[in-house]
Amino acid sequence: VQAVLCFRDMSPELLGRISEFGINEHGKITLVTMDRGLQVVMGKWVEPKNIDYLRWMFTELDSRDDKPSVVDLSFEGQIIVRSD
Repeated sequence: VQAVLCFRDMSPELLGRISEFGINEHGKITLVTMDRGLQVVMGKWVEPKNIDYLRWMFTELDSRDDKPSVVDLSFEGQIIVRSD
């Protein structure tokens, strides 16, 4: 619930691009994107910098043909991208 409320308050324009929110086995908030079914790991809390990273990620992915399977934004100063 915290993640949805944070998105509603900090970036309501992104909510339409997210199909589901969850929590993984490590207690990190995850989401799945609407258009590509991409899993994104946000971290234990939704922070403004992670939302900024997510905005950047959507912009970057919109301009690319390849499709990663997981993007992990939960590590300080790193964006980890894994492809199938």
